[in-house]
Amino acid sequence: MVGLVCVAGLAMGRAGLGEEPGWVSVFDGATLSGWQVSAKSGHSRASGNTSGGRWVVEDGAIVGSQDVPGNGGILLSERTYGDFEVVLEMNNDFGPDSGLFLRSTEDGRAWQAMIDYHARGNLMGIYGEGLGGRPSVSNFRFNGAVDRIRVVTNAPVPFPLLPESWPYFWRHGQWNELRARIEGNPPRIATWINGVRIMEWQETELRHPARGAIGLQVHGGGDLTRQFVRYRNIRVRELGVEAVAIEERFPIGVWVPLFNGRDLTGWIPKVRHHPAGVNFGNTFRVENGVIRVAYDGYGGRFEERFGHLFYEQPFGHYRLRVEYRFVGEQLPDGPGWARRNSGLMLHGQSPESMDADQDFPVSIEVQLLGGLGSGRRTTANLCTPGTHVVMEGRLITRHCTDSTSETYHGDRWVTVEVEVRGSRSIRHFVEGDLVLAYTEPQLDEGDRYGGRLAKGRPVLLSEGTISLQSESHPVEFRRVELMRLAEE
Repeated sequence: MVGLVCVAGLAMGRAGLGEEPGWVSVFDGATLSGWQVSAKSGHSRASGNTSGGRWVVEDGAIVGSQDVPGNGGILLSERTYGDFEVVLEMNNDFGPDSGLFLRSTEDGRAWQAMIDYHARGNLMGIYGEGLGGRPSVSNFRFNGAVDRIRVVTNAPVPFPLLPESWPYFWRHGQWNELRARIEGNPPRIATWINGVRIMEWQETELRHPARGAIGLQVHGGGDLTRQFVRYRNIRVRELGVEAVAIEERFPIGVWVPLFNGRDLTGWIPKVRHHPAGVNFGNTFRVENGVIRVAYDGYGGRFEERFGHLFYEQPFGHYRLRVEYRFVGEQLPDGPGWARRNSGLMLHGQSPESMDADQDFPVSIEVQLLGGLGSGRRTTANLCTPGTHVVMEGRLITRHCTDSTSETYHGDRWVTVEVEVRGSRSIRHFVEGDLVLAYTEPQLDEGDRYGGRLAKGRPVLLSEGTISLQSESHPVEFRRVELMRLAEE
């Protein structure tokens, strides 16, 4: 009787989900735009971590498999999330081991909602992937075949169906719905199958970042090159403060502060050789109402530990206004070009998607320079780590292009404004004057990092992260504000 109740409730549960507010599609059904393949997890060892399995779009679904025997990988959302729910439809072959990763790092450390769709596996149990295998909880297992299960006793949550009802509840060869929610840190995690809650887990230790990517997995090992996982209709709903729609937080045509003048709420540090979220050496701090980039925690040496402070929300069409100034002295081993040098990184990748030793995010950089006491040195220049742009109809492949700005010596505050129109155009202003303009920001497919991001997605950059740069010379940011623009 329990099984019949659950099967009958399935259609009602799906209808209710579709009507609930706040759900946003993160897969367009045609391309892998907004996703990237990672070969950095242990599932890609068979290729020497050079490829992350095979991921394509077929018939409106993401299809994954091993690309060579034993070599899997993960497909990660470019955007990261904190507290959220994710729902998708699945129609996998019975055999591959897969998973839905929550708050994943690029090397695949995550809270996993298990999709172990094989003879001894389970669905929607909860597992600490790359977290010491803790937790590892499930309340049922397949019993040698897709239509037979056995209930796991003493599970944290009892299995809500009678085992004999499983073939009527789960429809192999058709699309079934999987759903997961994660909140807090340490997190509370819950999972559902076809609208029925399956598992819950309350973690008690703080041992993983509070934000990360959503991931889909093809497990390494064996030979699963001819068996496939399939996912479609992937939607996300952010919870808590994040659930406030961007339209409410950033009304079109209204200047909104990204920096509250008190602390770094809403910002994520990423310093080279350290994970995202770790503010090494207290590099980024708030003092006297300004964001200060300082190096007194570096032991007197910079050692190429470039850093970036990322705003949590990506944007595509906007005006960004920043006041900055350089103060103090550069660390003695900082590069010569980095003296009185910082930047605004636009249309950037997420901090969680950067390699540990990656110096700069793939992005469009508005280079901020200070005068050196004499001579000309323009600011609001363009630099292109992992990217290219177009000027006057010609693809610009050089790394940096000077603006036509004045030179600003000393420690005076300078106002820079940038107008960003998605993948169409970007314009730089200094003290109200237009100093540089270009079009078609795009990934450099020949770059180590840009080329990796370009796989399976359009090369034109229509949106991305905003970050402030740390390059060995102390710098302060007094005002950081954004006006969202209507898409034309």
